[in-house]
Parts: sequence; C-alpha cells; structure tokens
Amino acid sequence: MAVEQQTTRGEREAERLEAELVKLDESIDRQAEQIRVSRGRAVEAVERNTELNELAKRQRLDQARDTAKEHMSRLKQEYLDSREAAIEGTRRYLFGSAPSGSKDPAKLMAWRDARDRAARLDDSHDAEHALRQALEVGDSEQAEAIVSHAYEKGWGNVWRAHPDLAAGVDRLARVRHERPNTMFRFSI
Repeated sequence: MAVEQQTTRGEREAERLEAELVKLDESIDRQAEQIRVSRGRAVEAVERNTELNELAKRQRLDQARDTAKEHMSRLKQEYLDSREAAIEGTRRYLFGSAPSGSKDPAKLMAWRDARDRAARLDDSHDAEHALRQALEVGDSEQAEAIVSHAYEKGWGNVWRAHPDLAAGVDRLARVRHERPNTMFRFSI
C-alpha cells in the first residue's frame, strides 16, 4: 500500500512561483524576438531602398536601432517589475499580510504584536527557538512573523525549521538573490 505524501504550502508556492517565472521568461523572450524581427525587417527595407542615398540610409538605420533599443528598454523594465511583483506576491502569501479585510481589531493587534516580537529577535538561534515554540503551541501568526523576519535577515536555519514553509522560502530566497540575465535577453 503506497502512502501518498502531501505537499506543503511552501512546496506548492515554490512550484507556483517557478511556473510563473517560466511563463514570464517565455513571454518576454517572445516579445524581445518580435522586436528583433521588426528591426531586422526595417533594416532590410532600408538596405533594399534604392531611392535613398547613403546619408538617408544611415539615418533610417539609426532610427530603427534607436526604436528597437527604446522598445527593449521598456520590455526590460516590464520584465524586472513583473519579476519583482511575483516575488512580492509569493512573499505575502508565505508570510501572511495584515488582516485588512477583518473587522476584528483583535486580529489586527495580534498580527502587529507577532511582527513586533519577531522584529526584536536579533540572533538566528533565538529566532529558531522562538519559531519552534510558536509551532508547538499552534501560533501560526507568530510562526509566520518569525519566518518572515528570518527571511529578511537571511537566516536559512530558521525558515527551514518551519515544516510547511521551508521549501517555498528557500525558493523565494534563491529567486530574490538571483540576478536575472538581462544582458543577452534584451540585446538587439
């Protein structure tokens, strides 16, 4: 009898983030290729045009290059913004966000209190101990606050101690610190 292993919230979110980034990369690569093709067609049209003198051809070729560079620059910024939005969305999902939709002021106070207590942790070993205590008593707000604080501090030993979030936070940390290769992706 095979035992089906359940995926954790962190694993599911890591997979979702990965899929979102792959989809973003594919979309951006298609758009960048369209810009290159468009520039190539413009260059071919200028070079075939026998009515233009060399100066006019040079001006049109420069214009085609400048237009392509401008489009690539906008596409690059769109890519970086979309990537950052995906990272931020994952971060909010994993670590929770203020219960703004709640009409219960006690929930908001508990959320703020958990964040304040986590922010006072200045040592990864103390944070790991506090996380284990929060998990033992079922205080998910405090546990998420501690993992969020650990993520900001770069304390992998702490977030890896959270069985439900570890995989997602690991992936989030890697993506956050990866420098996307924009040099070739956005060249014309």
